[in-house]
Amino acid sequence: MDDAIYDLLQNLIKTNEPVRFYNTYRGMPVNFSGNILKMIGKRALFKVSNLQIYNIILNKGTYIKISRPETMLYAQAADYSMRDETVDLWGFDRRANNIGLRNEIRVEPQKKMGAFLNASENANLPISIYDLSVRGMRFRFDIALFDPKLFVIGRRMPVLFYIPTASAASKGMMINYDIELRNVMTDRSRKNIYVGALSYPDKNAENYLVRYLAYRQKELLVELKALCNANLL
Repeated sequence: MDDAIYDLLQNLIKTNEPVRFYNTYRGMPVNFSGNILKMIGKRALFKVSNLQIYNIILNKGTYIKISRPETMLYAQAADYSMRDETVDLWGFDRRANNIGLRNEIRVEPQKKMGAFLNASENANLPISIYDLSVRGMRFRFDIALFDPKLFVIGRRMPVLFYIPTASAASKGMMINYDIELRNVMTDRSRKNIYVGALSYPDKNAENYLVRYLAYRQKELLVELKALCNANLL
């Protein structure tokens, strides 16, 4: 920890000004406010919701936004208490102010969400969506289907998939819209291609996405609270 970060944290103790933490749980943003309680050497003890603490441990670190002066820090957990809702952080480092700010609702589907990507006139590739939002998605597919000539950053192509509804009594919907490739990479096993893309849904598709994301977020919140409560026992 450099002297400037140390002074910044000490000032937070004096002013009791809250900071905001940024983590994710299965794609869903987890962004609670908290306060610094004290510093011991190069470590700082914070009071924050145990829902945040659970994800700090799960994500192996957290982003911390300080309002005045506007600063983004990254730190890791040295120790924590779910019962007391405290986390002891260390290894503080400055980061760009936009890093870690996942405010848009993104979720991982509960079940495998298959889709078809119209990569060319003669190529409808089966893909699996593993992260979804209104404005973007991440998906993967078998490397045997990969053609580097088709997967050029900035290229747009249509995607078609079935999106479920919250109610078993109502049917889901097949939606179809364009995506724009933003990053393409191979996994470590070299068996799959992973792609991140921007999404351009029409109003009808966007409405279905918004409803699905809200429902899935509620599911994830219930799941997260149950996991936290189990850690309190």
